[in-house]
This record gives sequence, C-alpha cells and structure tokens, in this order.
Amino acid sequence: MKNYIETLDELELRELMDTQLKIQVDSSWPHEAVYLEEHGLSDARTVLDIGTGNAYLLCRLAERHPTKRFVGIESSDVLAELARKEVAKRGLSNVEIVEASCPIDGFERGFDFAFSRLAIYSTPDREAVIAWARERLRDGGKLIVLDVDHGYIWSWPHSEAWQHLFDAMEVEMAPKGADRRIGHKLPHMLLSAGFKEVKLDVKAWYSSFDMPPEKFRLLLCSMALLIHKVMPERFTKEDMDRFVEFSEKVAEDGTTTAYCPFLIASGVAR
Repeated sequence: MKNYIETLDELELRELMDTQLKIQVDSSWPHEAVYLEEHGLSDARTVLDIGTGNAYLLCRLAERHPTKRFVGIESSDVLAELARKEVAKRGLSNVEIVEASCPIDGFERGFDFAFSRLAIYSTPDREAVIAWARERLRDGGKLIVLDVDHGYIWSWPHSEAWQHLFDAMEVEMAPKGADRRIGHKLPHMLLSAGFKEVKLDVKAWYSSFDMPPEKFRLLLCSMALLIHKVMPERFTKEDMDRFVEFSEKVAEDGTTTAYCPFLIASGVAR
C-alpha cells in the first residue's frame, strides 16, 4: 500500500499546490478561524481576503458564517481558477473571487474586516498593499496579517534538514521580492500605513507540540515535497529524503521538536 508521501508525489504540480494549501489550512483549523472571529470577524458583515490563494480558508469561513459577505482577491490566474472552482464546488453564494493584483484602482470601500494570510511576504510592493487595505476599510474596521518569519523557526535538537528547507525557500524567493522574515516587521508596516491600536501576536499552530504527530508530519512533508518540485536543484531528492527522515523523528519517536509559528499583526483603521 502506498503511503501518503508517495501518493502526493504522483500529483501534478498544480494539484499538489492545491492539496498542500488545503492541508495547510486543515492543519490549524479551527484555531485560525476562532482567532479571526475573536479579533473582529464575528462582528463583521463584509470580509476582504487579500491574497486568497485557492480560497480554501475563505470558503471554510464562509460556510461557518453564511450571513456574511466574503471577497477574495488573488493575482495568480492558476490560484484564482482553483478558488472559483472551490467556491462552485461548495455552492457558496456569499463568496466572490476577484482576479487582480493589489493595489486595485477604484476597488470598493467600506469593508468591516480584512485579512491577509501568507501573502504579504511575497508581495514586492507590500507597503502599498497595506496602505491600500486601510483605504478599503470603514472607520473602525480591522486588518489582520498572518505571515511567516524564518527568524522564529527552530528545531531541537537542531536539524539541518529542517533548516535547509526554509533556507532554500528564502534564497530562491528573495530575488522575486519575497521577504521570508517579514513577521516582526509587520507592526511597523501597519503603523506606517496609518493603522491604530497595532498589536503583534505569535501563534504556534504549526508546531509539533501543538498538533497531533501524524497531522504535523503530513503538513511538513507536503510542504517539503512542493518545494522540491518547484525548486529541485536547490531542494534536491536527497534533501527531501533527509527531510522525510526528520519528520519521522518528530512524529514517531518524540525525540525532536519542531517550531514554525505564525506572526500576526493587527490594526484598526481610523
């Protein structure tokens, strides 16, 4: 019988990307949903998702809150198509997908709540996007940005396989304008854009001690496999094999701990 890594490896890149994004959301569900609800989503009527990806998280939120209106913006045509298919598959009438790159001229204003999850780090004009997001909110509306910071990632005992995965992503994506250490910079970016009541939070939803072992292993290996397929020369088959071995130690023998948190900045538009 094939294991789940072999099954994932057989997927085409587009399918693997869609699957990995869904695993990523499922791994921390419903913790993220509860966090968003407690920090403004519950009281909102209109919700904007900047960089919605395949809209899997947005759709799950829309099912959880059927009386709210959700708008997801995605610049990638591949991901936008996946997002529209996800909305159609679930039969959601309260979700709209906009295929465009932010900031968008003439886009509607007056949203109660906006969020961006694992998207700002990859946006070269991120300061302009955050300023644009503030303009889309009503007075008193709230923005939450959930993102990465490789300075906060570690394993114990130290694992070269774990470290190399994140180093490979950082080196590969930096020339494209991505910042994989953006997390601790987010509060300053929100303050510079004019947000008030700015706060920073750290959530260890992606850590081995905060997730069932097999669930965490699936998250790790699906992410590593996607990176291997996207950048096979920088994260090789040998690197992938070493990472799988590392994930087994994390999930099965309890001798290794892995920590990969979300850094979350929030602010209020005034």
